[in-house]
Amino acid sequence: MNPNDADFPAPPPVPIHRQIAVLCAGLVGLALLGWIDFFTGYELGFFVFYSVPVGLTSWYAGRWPGLVTALGASLTWWLADHFNGVNYSSRFYLYWNLSIHFLTFVINAVSLAKIRSELDERRALVAELRRVKRLLQEAQAVAVPKR
Repeated sequence: MNPNDADFPAPPPVPIHRQIAVLCAGLVGLALLGWIDFFTGYELGFFVFYSVPVGLTSWYAGRWPGLVTALGASLTWWLADHFNGVNYSSRFYLYWNLSIHFLTFVINAVSLAKIRSELDERRALVAELRRVKRLLQEAQAVAVPKR
């Protein structure tokens, strides 16, 4: 049984109300992190903590909410630095840092959403295989009586 077959039951999509709730929670988490990042100052690297809401949103809501959170994480990081008075010697460095942060968050979001999707497909496949195994065992019990 190939997971790409049309007969294979795909896991149900994440309901839209759950996606919205998880996305909102992720954005609230980003706002809290941005506030903490602002008050700790730009000298203390806070970059890695922004990956947590991005990853959680991607895991529980899917790729697109994760990508929205990735964009939000990049903007929140930039705002925290901007309001802390970070001045780059060239706009290139600002764009470079913003791009690298955004790319890292996007990779995080897409990877975790894909891992979750694959895991859900594997779980559905295991459930289907267990169901077929049970049916085969029942058929065997009927066809071959015990002595």
